[in-house]
Amino acid sequence: MDLTLLLLNNGKPFLIPTNKCHIKKNADGQVQSCTTDDPSLNSNLGAPDPQSPYADYHTLYLSRFTKYALITSVRFPVDMVFLFGKSEVSDQVTFLFIKIPKESVRTLSEHGTLLDGSFLVGGGIANQNFNDIPYQRHVKDLFQVLKNRIRVNFSTQVCNNYVLSFFDAEGNLFDTEYVNTKLEDTILEPSTGDTLYIKTLQ
Repeated sequence: MDLTLLLLNNGKPFLIPTNKCHIKKNADGQVQSCTTDDPSLNSNLGAPDPQSPYADYHTLYLSRFTKYALITSVRFPVDMVFLFGKSEVSDQVTFLFIKIPKESVRTLSEHGTLLDGSFLVGGGIANQNFNDIPYQRHVKDLFQVLKNRIRVNFSTQVCNNYVLSFFDAEGNLFDTEYVNTKLEDTILEPSTGDTLYIKTLQ
């Protein structure tokens, strides 16, 4: 996994493979410009904007994420990923917590993804360096803080219990968490007419 977070001119963050992202710095190490291999994408690149609906994630601009952990469950409708890295702007350790479609970590790693409200859970500056505490420990601590932000669409109203398995980047299981779900809202899917039940983790 080696992904860099960029911004579109509408403020939306997206992840792109780092080898397709080109950052130029001046002699003092400050970022001067950033481009990608895609000219059409370059014309739509943006910069951090405190007025953006996604401003909370703009502190992650030009963060390079090279470590990750996967959280998954057989019956849970999405997978979740913690990404850890360092900002090319501030040189601070950063993290990003997102939801992704089931079994799509490889696709994420190879192609990146656009991040909108359906993907984003949390992110920001990490309180401690990975040299002090293994990133697996960060995952467990951050999950406890952020799990109530996880909103997932289900096709049934019944709230079930789930066993979440935590895997590091090498595929090793390092933690297991038992969680409950709580119904928060219902929405009607316009394209299908189906009712979706939005639940959070408890």
